[in-house]
Amino acid sequence: MRFTLFKRSLTSAMLVLALGGCAEDPCSGLMTSARVGDGTASLGFRVVEEDGMGTTGSRRLRCADVLVLNPESYSDTLAFGRFATNEDRITLTGLSAGPADVIIDVPGYFPAKFVDVDLGIGMTSLPEKVLMFKSSVAVALPGHLGLTLRESARLPDIRDLYSPFGRVRVRAAPGGHFEIKLPFRGAKSTRRDVESLLGRLVRSPHVETARPLVTLSAVLRSG
Repeated sequence: MRFTLFKRSLTSAMLVLALGGCAEDPCSGLMTSARVGDGTASLGFRVVEEDGMGTTGSRRLRCADVLVLNPESYSDTLAFGRFATNEDRITLTGLSAGPADVIIDVPGYFPAKFVDVDLGIGMTSLPEKVLMFKSSVAVALPGHLGLTLRESARLPDIRDLYSPFGRVRVRAAPGGHFEIKLPFRGAKSTRRDVESLLGRLVRSPHVETARPLVTLSAVLRSG
């Protein structure tokens, strides 16, 4: 088999649209550290761009969209907004202490999701640098993505998310994972479909992780 899943370090690197190309700067006027409430917890993490090839260093991203949710009820949004980076870091303060799911999104990149983050009193840092990979990264296989469901979820719980994409093929993979193959509609259209579906999946309370599938050689280079 010539493909595999992004490793966890790569899984932490994903997202949806493009920070460049707009008439107005989407990162202008943003605070480098943001107070989002009156709670006693803070969340900090590093976020950088990576090309997935292991040939270039990390590149700086100026801002990112961050969504912090209550794992027990995704209707309970703890924080949401676009936040500027300060030396590659984003810091949110004023969060409520307790468990949280964190989704990090940058337009034009694959989204990253961290589940069951324990926000304690004071600063909590994500355990990994969040590597953002462009949706056009060459190592991603067109139309292929993988996902892991929460222990309490089953595949029918997310069928409505992928069924609008046509004749989608889904198969079980070892370790409780699933592989999804979208119909190929040309490189650009298929890439947009993967972006759209990943955005839906990471925002589902039934999904633990969702990420593109990449070539085996890319994973070996990153190891």
